[in-house]
Amino acid sequence: MAILSLIIAACVVTRIAFQFLPNVQPLTDIFLITALYFGAVEGESVAILAMLVTGLYLGMGPWVVGQCIAYAILILITVMANRVLDFNKQRYVFVGYTFGMGLMYGLIYAGFQVTLLQMNAFVPYYVAGLPFDLMHAFGNAVFAILFIQLDKTHPNLLAWFRI
Repeated sequence: MAILSLIIAACVVTRIAFQFLPNVQPLTDIFLITALYFGAVEGESVAILAMLVTGLYLGMGPWVVGQCIAYAILILITVMANRVLDFNKQRYVFVGYTFGMGLMYGLIYAGFQVTLLQMNAFVPYYVAGLPFDLMHAFGNAVFAILFIQLDKTHPNLLAWFRI
């Protein structure tokens, strides 16, 4: 529980620290790696609590529910995909995977927003947000590479955080 609390704190700090870069933050990678290491329930708990706490700082609204739903779906997909892809043996596949999850997050979140706002035009809404989704995807890939390199150079630092 203490480690999960520290991970949540790291998520809150990094989300606030990177807020000047739209959609570029290590949260998605941290949530997915946490789910792979600790399990889906723990990964989703970290994601939900991190989103709620940062919502207190950055603004709370119905979009936080959409964020939590999108991350819950991504975490479940990741835990199931790991059974086939085995990210621990294929770490650089994980880099591409996190890129795809950035795009998937945007798709799920856009679906939530369109439903919440009762809009009839999903495709234009999604296309309008695609540049932000691409920033999210590229940010995920860069942070995944950084985590992999950090684990190679300082294996004891992230020993509890291995995929």
